[in-house]
Amino acid sequence: MELKNGIVKLSGFCETTFYVGCDNDEPVDGFIVQINGVNYAAYVDPYDGYRSYGAFFETDQPCTNTFPPQDVLLEQIEEAGGYDWYEDPKRKMLYLSNPATKEVILEAGTIWYDSYYPMGRCYFNPEAMPINQKNKYEGKTLTILAEWHRECGDHVIIGKTEDGEYVEGVVSDEGLKFGPITNFKVVKQYIPFK
Repeated sequence: MELKNGIVKLSGFCETTFYVGCDNDEPVDGFIVQINGVNYAAYVDPYDGYRSYGAFFETDQPCTNTFPPQDVLLEQIEEAGGYDWYEDPKRKMLYLSNPATKEVILEAGTIWYDSYYPMGRCYFNPEAMPINQKNKYEGKTLTILAEWHRECGDHVIIGKTEDGEYVEGVVSDEGLKFGPITNFKVVKQYIPFK
């Protein structure tokens, strides 16, 4: 199944061992990742002292650890670049990242892929998945500065945390969801009468 850039469903991850080499007798550690219900293998082939290549491909090997599907951002990059230390490297990479925080969840592929010293990359960071993200505003005190209802019915709250950060919250059936407000300027602070 061909993967396309954009939001995909990540629903499984497990560590495994692959056997590569001329006789399939060289063990390498890697991952099985389940994306849109299909299993993919990711690993870096054995390093020979000069070069390594990252691999990412569809596999029928089972994924032994599944979880509720998570919306993640898939980005496949194939960029031309140079070979010198001051130039951006050539890359043929696949990234999965958290759409909200932009943290990388999975990185697989090869940097400097057509030079004499290619470098394979295979990295998985489960803490960055949306299901594992703790709301940093949970348990904090919030001073409500304004609240209103949008035409669509959303109940919106603007507030300031005890750390001085301005946040916007939307009250929904799932509870209160907060996010930071950036690129704004306070023109006049309103202090209500007591």
